[in-house]
Amino acid sequence: MIILICINILLGFLIREYCLFFNKKKLIKMSISNKIKQHSIKKEFNTICINHKISFMNKEDFHQFINGLYQAEETAGAYFLKEDSLNLNFLFSIGQNYSPEALKVFLNLQKILKTGSVRLSFNSKGVPHIRYIVSNANIIFDRVLPYFSLLYGQKRKDLVVLYKIYKLFFQILKN
Repeated sequence: MIILICINILLGFLIREYCLFFNKKKLIKMSISNKIKQHSIKKEFNTICINHKISFMNKEDFHQFINGLYQAEETAGAYFLKEDSLNLNFLFSIGQNYSPEALKVFLNLQKILKTGSVRLSFNSKGVPHIRYIVSNANIIFDRVLPYFSLLYGQKRKDLVVLYKIYKLFFQILKN
């Protein structure tokens, strides 16, 4: 009888504290409190996105700030869709750990550039991350990268190489 009571208490604790689910053949354990936290972050993210109006800012200060953020944090690049294909996709991305303030910065950037999307994701430990993404090659090279004109060093060199790849790729397509 004591054993059954202990098992019941243990099962009750496990059911309250952990929710088990399958994700692509992996068993992942996530605490219920973490799921609640994720739900509340998703709700906050959606609310801010829906209600966001570009905040009053000094445009030159924002331009310098976002160029510095890109210089330190993120990338633009190209990748082949398939190993045996010449189809090339371009991607521009800036990411940060989630906070309402970081989200507002990315939403301001989205409104200034009039393009891109802001996405929320959670890593395997449940930590929220947001990312501003543009995947249309013409928009990346005609609108986005010119805005990031204050880059220097290796990031600047990498963008020059990426621009050359872009030009070559479209010359090949024309022929």
